[in-house]
Amino acid sequence: MAATTTVQSVLDAAWQILKDPAGALFYPKADMYKWVNEGVEQVRQARPECQITSAGALITITPVTDIADVVSIDDRWYTAILEWVLYRALGADSEDAGDLKQSAAHLAQFDRAIGR
Repeated sequence: MAATTTVQSVLDAAWQILKDPAGALFYPKADMYKWVNEGVEQVRQARPECQITSAGALITITPVTDIADVVSIDDRWYTAILEWVLYRALGADSEDAGDLKQSAAHLAQFDRAIGR
């Protein structure tokens, strides 16, 4: 696989799960981009092989800054990135016990997705 996952695909999935169409209510794009970048870095730290495609090519990791950007790690890590974004979104400035519980569940899913 190669790096072909767009930020759009990650954020569309996240916004659908968060019930926030296109970040119109609670989760603005700037925050979501930051969380995608954090997720990529977390995966890279835990699984350095994420920078290598199944064909053996090295992927240069670059931060995302736009909805049309490609997430610069191999596509097999899509689920991990999505789980990280959901973890951060639900935990951001939340005092709601339900949101915090869901946030923790998404962090656990992230850990499973990267094999921790």
